[in-house]
Amino acid sequence: LAAARRRAAQLEPAARARTRFLLGDLTRVRLRRRFPLVIAPFNVFMHLYTRSEFLAALATARAHLARGGDLAFDVRMPQPAELARDPERWYPARPYVHPADGRRYSYREAFRYDPVTQIQTIKMESRALAPPRRRRSVLLAHRQYFPVELEALLAAGGFSIAARCGDFFGAPLTAESESQILLATPARRRRRKATAYPANQSPSERNGRAR
Repeated sequence: LAAARRRAAQLEPAARARTRFLLGDLTRVRLRRRFPLVIAPFNVFMHLYTRSEFLAALATARAHLARGGDLAFDVRMPQPAELARDPERWYPARPYVHPADGRRYSYREAFRYDPVTQIQTIKMESRALAPPRRRRSVLLAHRQYFPVELEALLAAGGFSIAARCGDFFGAPLTAESESQILLATPARRRRRKATAYPANQSPSERNGRAR
């Protein structure tokens, strides 16, 4: 949030005046305002680990969407080969320069996937390449969401999919896509059409007609 505020301070005055930062739980927060667009970028929904948490987040989005508004979010496309990685093995990645201290670090990852909960746990370990050889370790948990499962969850939360892409440039979703980008809109509630019966028709006759 501090970094976001520093960046916001560089905006044009009109944009800066519209910018507000709040810290809250996306399954419970209520701002008592509505917006034409709600976004949850960079795999936010992958940190919703259960069905109830996912539906609670959708309820938050619905509570803040103006009429005709949209919810936009992205999650990674599950890759079976990645989920089947050996949990006892470390997978090396390219070294990097850490932005906090400007030092160069080696980097490796270990993966463990639970097919029952569909949660993948990733252990990320870095080590400085020059003395002092400081080591950093971070644990990350991502809930994997498959495309058809997302359709069902959105429907259960009262949303329909307006658009779905395989990247941020509008490419179609395929087995090779790295991400799923979705634009969802609250589904309209259909009013049940009342059935008119003749005034002199008995309940049993009505039941027979209904069958």
